[in-house]
Amino acid sequence: MSSKSKLLLLSLIILLTLSPVQAAPLAAPAPPGWLWGGGPLLTTYEPAGGAAGNQFVRYFDKGVMGADSQNAKAIIAEMVGGYIVGEGGRTVAVGRAQQPVVVGGPSYAAFAPLTSRTARRSGSINEQLTMAGVVQPFSPPVGTTYGAREQYSAAGQHEIASPFLTLPAVGVDWPTFLGLPLADPYWVQIEVAGKPQAILVQLFEQRVLTYNPAAAPGWQVQFANAGRDYYAWRYHNPALREDKPEREYTSYGVRVHLKANYSLDVSEDVSYSNSTAGPLTSILLRVVPRHYKAFTLGSVLVAGTVVQASWRDEINLSVPLPRPLAAGGKVSFSLDFSLRPAQTGVRFGWDQNFDVLTLGDFLPSVLPYENGGWLQYPFNDAGDEGVNAVANYRATYTADGPIVVASTGNPTQVSATEWRYDAPRVRDVAASMSPRFSNPLKDGTYRRTVGGVTLYAFLLPEHRAGGLPGLDASARAFAWYSQTVGAYPYASFIVSEMAGSARCGNYAQEYPMMELMQPDRLSRAVQPFGWDYWEPQHETAHAWFYGIVGNDQSRDPWLDEAMATALNLDYLRRNSSTRDYTAALRAMVVGQRGVPVSSSVFSFPSVGDCVMNASYFYTVYSQGAGFLIEAQKMMGPDSYAAALRAYYRQFALKRATPADFFATMQAGSSVDLRPLFDRYLAIY
Repeated sequence: MSSKSKLLLLSLIILLTLSPVQAAPLAAPAPPGWLWGGGPLLTTYEPAGGAAGNQFVRYFDKGVMGADSQNAKAIIAEMVGGYIVGEGGRTVAVGRAQQPVVVGGPSYAAFAPLTSRTARRSGSINEQLTMAGVVQPFSPPVGTTYGAREQYSAAGQHEIASPFLTLPAVGVDWPTFLGLPLADPYWVQIEVAGKPQAILVQLFEQRVLTYNPAAAPGWQVQFANAGRDYYAWRYHNPALREDKPEREYTSYGVRVHLKANYSLDVSEDVSYSNSTAGPLTSILLRVVPRHYKAFTLGSVLVAGTVVQASWRDEINLSVPLPRPLAAGGKVSFSLDFSLRPAQTGVRFGWDQNFDVLTLGDFLPSVLPYENGGWLQYPFNDAGDEGVNAVANYRATYTADGPIVVASTGNPTQVSATEWRYDAPRVRDVAASMSPRFSNPLKDGTYRRTVGGVTLYAFLLPEHRAGGLPGLDASARAFAWYSQTVGAYPYASFIVSEMAGSARCGNYAQEYPMMELMQPDRLSRAVQPFGWDYWEPQHETAHAWFYGIVGNDQSRDPWLDEAMATALNLDYLRRNSSTRDYTAALRAMVVGQRGVPVSSSVFSFPSVGDCVMNASYFYTVYSQGAGFLIEAQKMMGPDSYAAALRAYYRQFALKRATPADFFATMQAGSSVDLRPLFDRYLAIY
């Protein structure tokens, strides 16, 4: 701590209108991390009031920070009040937090009846709040008298305990940092180091302060771990999730026309059911191509009425509704737009060298509405883009000339210039197309059948020799994953080339029901035991983790990337030589553990499409896989495999969270997994 923190911050800073209080100076500097504790545990965006519709937040042990260190969220007020502030400032009732304010103490909910106590008190604080939430007389520890003083602002009516009137000066605006006190201070009885101890607790809007008179000087006043409590209360709450029943899935009817100049005209009809608890005045869609300046919006019609859509955070399109959509109601709307992918290849672009056009993340898609609002994120290419709800798609592709189209779904070739793909119950739709692709519907050598599922390969003729072994590798892994994790619920799986790029080299990408590989990989001899040697198996694994068991790929990217990598390694361990498995382990589990595996994509800078951020790779893929391998060793391979199957069964066609994964694995384990999870994950 800097030298200025050794100064005392008297009550003038936070209690300007109080009578002077004499308090002993701290005998030792406040401990490191005194203000925030560990973290950031999570860096993300959350629904909030205002025109932007969301806000940047960072979770720490002791609080939740907004855009800067002075902008703390009123998390205590929300937990005690049983509400969150969501989209457009709308208050969403979610039930008061039952987590204890301090370990072994009363819950946040227990303080709710005390927020309205406004009688003036003075002298010693002589009331205790029990675990049952009962206020009763209490004799403070012998030799201690702690005066209570009037609240510093006319906006509040609660007294503040005198130990909290002196805090170390660290350049903090305390009224802004703490907020108003929510209740008077109370003693609570807890255990400290196995012994009973009375500590003083006071709740403010944004923080919880505690005072332990038995602690060493300088360590007596602390902030409770309210940031962790708020995360658990908000993100573990099933009432805040969007788990639509199948009858309420959003439906998309998409028509894509490819013109001779490789621009595209697209129309999209959407049928949406409001599964939220209240009326909606707009619907938010993610439109990734706008980041590439490749998207031009035409008309937007809602129930036949032209509306003026607006943009948020560059890539999120807000479609206003002519009239509020009640909970349980349904609305249809349509968009017309054009796309002009750049000649840079990769997952959204045209490769003029091989004449391949790839459309990844190309469709405007309705965001899930949960956690108090739309799951709206800005663009960040450190990983995959955002989060998708399961929906039903029918996509029709036409072209000015003959075309072969690979896409998410079950393929039908209508004519030389038209293809149709039906894709029920998927998270997204992608496509890759070329007039030069092989047509696996006509040539059976480009098809494989595994357990009733047809795998189709869309390859350029010159890449047949390199591509078909990749198809075979995918088919073998596909069979093993189906048997080991659970049945694949679709009739088709697509393996296709994607637009190449000289600057990207080795690159691959997963989408629901399909995997995409670069021509670079297929046009050369793949070096044994490198990452790309096993790449088809990794991308195939994503059909289970992301495609079927979904997750928020911005907030919790490890839940699909680490899972796919670990599943690939487990496949190799059980189905290849020790040499191959050891080489794969060396190639995939590399780097030093630094930031937690549970870091969001917003913990890493964007580095440009197809350029893998090294820190992101080491953290999410590599160390994430290492974490899961350790879990398998602790549990034993059979228990781990059984728990993984249970996880798949429970969350198929849903989106899982880190807490879901922990709960399922712990239920299947005979050993305590929490120390392992604590070592790799900052929060779960």
